[in-house]
This record gives sequence, structure tokens and C-alpha cells, in this order.
Amino acid sequence: MKGLNKNHPGSKNGSRNNQEITKGDNLEIENLGKKIRNIDESISNRIQEIEERISGAEDSIENIDTTIKENTKCKKILTQNIQEIQNTMRRPNLR
Repeated sequence: MKGLNKNHPGSKNGSRNNQEITKGDNLEIENLGKKIRNIDESISNRIQEIEERISGAEDSIENIDTTIKENTKCKKILTQNIQEIQNTMRRPNLR
């Protein structure tokens, strides 16, 4: 706020009271308010995008976890089947 930090001519001790704020100062304050709102909106949009990306990643992790559990079950069943086949093949050789 460039205009607000300058000493105003005719004011005591180089300070101005609220009644001495000029139209230029008001415009500067309004512009700063708009900039702050724009920055706030930009940050909010970025946060929302990040939350959406995180949510997508969490969904992917959940799907991968489910797939791993299913694959583990299948592996166990296949391992048991292999054991049974090996045991069946060994029996005739025991004679």
C-alpha cells in the first residue's frame, strides 16, 4: 500500500487519520482485496485438484489391494493342486 505508507502533507507527525484517505488509496485497497481474493481462489482450486488426485490414488490402491488378495488366494489353491498332482504321481512309484 504505497500511498498509505507515505507522509501526507499537512498532517501532524507525518501520520494521516481515516478521514484523510484519498480516492487513490481506496482504489489501491480495493485492488489489493481483489488480488487476495484471486490468490485465495487459486489456492482453493489447487487444493481441490490435489484432493481429487489423492482420492483417485486411494481408489487405485484399494483396487490393487483387492487384486493382490485374489491372486494370493489363487496362488494358494494352485499350490495345493500341484501338491496333490505330485502326490498322485509318487504313489504308483512306491510299489
